[in-house]
Amino acid sequence: MKRILIIQPWIQLGGAELVSVHLAHTLRQRGHSVAIACTYLDPSGLPEKALSLDYRLPPRPLAELCKSSRLFFLLFGYWLLLVTVIRSSRDVDFLNPHNFPSSWIAVLVGRIRGIPVIWTCNEPPERLDWREAGKIGLGDTIGWLLASSRLDRFLASRVEAVYVPSEKTRRQVRQLYGLDAEVVRLGVDGDLYSQKRQAVAPVGMDLAGKSVLLAVGKLHPQKNQIAALRALEHTLPTIPNLVLLLAGDGPMREEWEQYAEDHGLRSHVVFLGSVPHSDMPALYSCCDINLFTPINQSWGLTPFEALLMGKISIVSNDSGASEVIASQGIGVVCMPSAGDVGKRIAEILNQPDRYQAMANRGRDYVRGELTWGRYADGFLRILARLDQGAARPEILSAHHGVAPR
Repeated sequence: MKRILIIQPWIQLGGAELVSVHLAHTLRQRGHSVAIACTYLDPSGLPEKALSLDYRLPPRPLAELCKSSRLFFLLFGYWLLLVTVIRSSRDVDFLNPHNFPSSWIAVLVGRIRGIPVIWTCNEPPERLDWREAGKIGLGDTIGWLLASSRLDRFLASRVEAVYVPSEKTRRQVRQLYGLDAEVVRLGVDGDLYSQKRQAVAPVGMDLAGKSVLLAVGKLHPQKNQIAALRALEHTLPTIPNLVLLLAGDGPMREEWEQYAEDHGLRSHVVFLGSVPHSDMPALYSCCDINLFTPINQSWGLTPFEALLMGKISIVSNDSGASEVIASQGIGVVCMPSAGDVGKRIAEILNQPDRYQAMANRGRDYVRGELTWGRYADGFLRILARLDQGAARPEILSAHHGVAPR
């Protein structure tokens, strides 16, 4: 049994946070002692297994302030997380940081206590485009500036091992940090998506006779849902029964709602806001095509979640998920532009049997290959090598991840 402390700035409904929850739960099932250190916990919309985990938090009043006040979190959250990790790491064998600034904190505490650090690098930071800074808010802007700084490159390069979800991210880690990362593909919540879920239309929507597009994710410039909106606009003249469901919230919601209004799309677009994890199978079952159009995305769970519901996805070629989608022939990969996405929408709707067969193959692939058990296996292989004395990331030059066969 190993004692592992996972480190996240916070735990709430979100892709990276779900990775931490599923990893902790699976490792516990394997008999390991696992805790998650974070500044606050918001269980709304998270899977039930998240509620059974061991969380290490600051005192309740401070955790509540981190949750309710972005300014308080910016001023004090990182320091509170550092103190929480120091207090929680007295009897820990391995530190496992995830999102920024977890890697900084893990390296500092790891050096103080002599604990090896296995970094889950979900998304290497890129230099912020100043044209987007005003759109994502002061907090995210400050976070991105710090995360893409020289200090980040110095501290993160001191971890003992690092693993990533895709070859795309592996190349970025080599370029940014000079480290050889291991590729460990993310899992999908098979238990949730194996249950038969009846399609439930969003409140107030009659989807009968409609061709339904779905895009799931935070409404953020990187997620690039504007490409889905423009693809809808591009395609409506030839396929007038299209409807686009946008599931998620974020800093771009107001601007993209205005875009839909200004371009005559409001009767064809529904902004659903945040959707609980448990409702996602029913939502996927409502759609004909799932759209995943990000820019510079390390992975992407939604195409694989959609496949478990027998739904095909159009996937950005600027995402790590496209590596598997393309190599396995279980979806459509294209540039994340209105013209390319619109063209692919028309192709899929005009050849439904062909693409349904593709989705069915994809469902079998995901069920067999992209599981949280396989993901935990990849993590434990790295842990075992460190246990045997491979204490520097340079040793991890071979690719031993759970990449698809």
